Amino acid sequence: MDSGRHTILIVDDEEENIELVERKLSGATYFCFGEKNSEKVLAVALREHPDLIIMDWQMPILNGIEVLKRIKQETTIASIPVIIMTGYVNGPENVQTAMNAGASGFLSKPFDSTELNSCVTSVLVLGSDHHITH
Repeated sequence: MDSGRHTILIVDDEEENIELVERKLSGATYFCFGEKNSEKVLAVALREHPDLIIMDWQMPILNGIEVLKRIKQETTIASIPVIIMTGYVNGPENVQTAMNAGASGFLSKPFDSTELNSCVTSVLVLGSDHHITH
């Protein structure tokens, strides 16, 4: 990994969505890599220690909120900020559910490059103590 750039793990069960987020974040500032299997996210995060995780809420086996809770229970990676993204679950109560689970940000699909970059920048600059919704 290039230490001069922020490393972002993108988690979604659909490869097209991972590639879409990677394209929208393309540039010298970020190094992005993806994981499709929600059951493997914890191991990948423990091994790679990304600067940020962007994770879909709706995934088979373990949903994004379940994975987020597991990440927050692991002391070595609990401080990694996580942005939850979804096209299925919307509304203030669902944003609150994500934030209560430990999310640092929330994105409703579809989102454009400006929204994504703004949320990512805000979370990386402000840190996980601030909650950002877009």
